[in-house]
Amino acid sequence: MLRDIQQVESSLNDTVMVAGSEAYLGALSYYNSVKYATKLNVAGAKIIYKTSNSASKNPERPPPM
Repeated sequence: MLRDIQQVESSLNDTVMVAGSEAYLGALSYYNSVKYATKLNVAGAKIIYKTSNSASKNPERPPPM
């Protein structure tokens, strides 16, 4: 029974890792799009870029489990 629980735990950890990776890639894609829009002087992009940039330097992270 312990072995079964360990397999479930391992599978859940893998799922969390993949989900986190996909979320990171999505956020990075968005950030790069805003950064590019700022270079093209798209209206409103500069303030979004500044806000995103400052937030990435001071992330609020949840406490470790």
